[in-house]
Amino acid sequence: MSTNWRDERRQDRLDAAEQAREDKRLDTELKLQAEADRAERQRQADADRAEQLRKDKREAEARAKRERAERAQRRGTQIAAARGWLAAEADTAFSVALILLSVIPAIASQVGALTGKTDPGSATALALMLELGAWSATVGASRAMKDGRPVGPYRVAMWACAAIAAGINVSHNGGFTDWFGLVMGAASMAGVAFWELRCVGRHGQSRRTKEERAEEKARRWHAKERKAKHPDVWKTSVLILADAEYKALSPEAAWIMAREIHRGTTEAGLTPELVTLRARSKARMAEALGLDADAEPLFPDTVPQALLDEFGNTPGSVYRSPLGGPQDGDDDTGGTVLPRPSDGPPQGPAALGRKGKRLIPNIRRKTPERPLDPGHVKQIRTLAEALGGKDKLSARNVREAIGGGSMEYAIRLRDAVKNDSAK
Repeated sequence: MSTNWRDERRQDRLDAAEQAREDKRLDTELKLQAEADRAERQRQADADRAEQLRKDKREAEARAKRERAERAQRRGTQIAAARGWLAAEADTAFSVALILLSVIPAIASQVGALTGKTDPGSATALALMLELGAWSATVGASRAMKDGRPVGPYRVAMWACAAIAAGINVSHNGGFTDWFGLVMGAASMAGVAFWELRCVGRHGQSRRTKEERAEEKARRWHAKERKAKHPDVWKTSVLILADAEYKALSPEAAWIMAREIHRGTTEAGLTPELVTLRARSKARMAEALGLDADAEPLFPDTVPQALLDEFGNTPGSVYRSPLGGPQDGDDDTGGTVLPRPSDGPPQGPAALGRKGKRLIPNIRRKTPERPLDPGHVKQIRTLAEALGGKDKLSARNVREAIGGGSMEYAIRLRDAVKNDSAK
């Protein structure tokens, strides 16, 4: 039993020693593993830091490159803009430099000349007044020239101020017999003179041509004549134009509307009095020729070829009646008036008409029937009152009153007014 106990204790000690060694080995391995893990983590962290540094460096280099490119682009743009401005504004740049170089000695000379007449402060103020007055007028003339407005008043003021300043400098520096006095006088006028040259070179004397200025002058004269000779129509056209929306009506459209309001027609120069006079003249002419006022025109519009050949006219010629213009359907292009011989008895269709013969037909195209215009009805009623009764109406004077049209329409219009059937 004792042997077994000892053996067991020895074995236990051996096992404990073995376990201690195993534990120590495991501890050592754990320590080594932990150390290796720490080393790996440190290496990875160092690698990450190095990669981040390389990335930051690449980004910084790229950013610096972009900034350099942007700066270069800005410099290029600025240089291009400067070159473009210099190419476009070279005259301005040189003119401004010349102005500065001429104004400084001119003002100094004027101050010196005026100091002997007044105190220095007043002398400086007077010198600046002349120079600023000249340049104020010069800038105003430049803007007026650019806008196409008259520049005469600006130039008068500009050259007046410049001439006074030049006179002061010339008289103060030896007069016209001394070259230095002439140079100082030129200095007072050089700035405005060269700026004026710049403006003329840029904008010209005026944007308007000679023909445009003449047209504008004729328009002003025409408007003045309208206002003087037709004041009622003028006032109405001004009221219409003022009441309309901006640019909705032109002055001519407003005038046409006002003319229709006052005269009942848009035809230029036609008034109720003139319409009545024309109708009476036509009636007297028809009566003098022994014609019925409602008859067809004495002088036909279409002439047969045989008569045209006899009088030497070309085919398709149109004989125009002296009692009126062409009828509906006529073509005014290329029409030739049938001549009358200078000696001998009347010939042609007029002579045949006076003898009561009608050998030449009146060929006209028919127009489709159209309803009566209420405006025409009102106009013919006014005409009847002016003539002294509806029985004085005829198809001819009705047609004349409405400014032409088919005879069939004029007859229907006359009959409607006579019978009071028109609405």
